[in-house]
Formats: sequence, structure tokens, C-alpha cells
Amino acid sequence: MSRDLLSLVLPIVLIGTAAEYAPAQEVGDPSRLTGVRSVATRVHVTWDDEIVMAGGATGDQYEGALLAAFHEGMTESSVSIDPEAPSFLLCSVQTTFDGVLIAYALRVELHQPLGPNGEPAITWFKSWLGTYGMQQLHLMFGLGALCAEGFEEDW
Repeated sequence: MSRDLLSLVLPIVLIGTAAEYAPAQEVGDPSRLTGVRSVATRVHVTWDDEIVMAGGATGDQYEGALLAAFHEGMTESSVSIDPEAPSFLLCSVQTTFDGVLIAYALRVELHQPLGPNGEPAITWFKSWLGTYGMQQLHLMFGLGALCAEGFEEDW
């Protein structure tokens, strides 16, 4: 190889090698919660209407209960709850019902104002999956507390 060609290829190889070993900070990394002192709480629910048809709660009823459980769980934590805080925690639940089991995806996210105009961006999250039988629907109302616990564990 000529010295000129080697001088072009070597930096590319070294840069590629260094990039492979550089540690990346994942969005689920608890260290991303450093400095969080106060947050607002919000919830989002995608409720399967089949649950209502089977005699269960409506999506609006569930959303209200989820927010109450999440907010109560957060007030027991050491993070200050401030409805006007620019950062907020979102507890999100998606459900599907197959006639026997309610499957759910639960996720708690920290949104912080990082965009050029202060738009919120997700800077940390934690998620779970689970199922309950229809006769255990009341247990779904405790998922808000699980969001709070998940945040508190990592914070």
C-alpha cells in the first residue's frame, strides 16, 4: 500500500473501531434521571371497548382511576409534584381483550423540554407487559401505582 492510501484508510479504521467501543447511554438508563426534582403527572389510555362490552369500566373511568393511582403513588415519592412543572411523567396503558384475558402494555416516560422551542422529548422510560383475567379487572386500577414505583426505583 502506498503511504498516501494508508494515511487515508488508517483514520477511517481507527474512527470505526473507537465508535464500536464508545458506550451509548440508552433512554432506559436510570442515570438520565439525574437532576429531576419536580414533575407534573399525566396519563394516556388506549382502552379496548370489548372490556366495556363484557361489563367492565369505560375508558374514561379507567383513565380517571389510573391518574388518581399514579398521582397518589408519586406523592409518596421523594420527587416534588408540580402541575406547572415543564417536565412531566406520563403513565401510558394500552389494552386488548380477547374475551378471557386483558393484555396490557404499561410504560412510564419522563418528558423534558429539550426541543429548540421547548418541545418535550422523552429522556427516560420503563415498560412492562402483563395480563389479567376479566375477574381481576380491579387490579388494572393499580397500574398507576406501578408507574410511580417504576420511576421511584430508577430515580
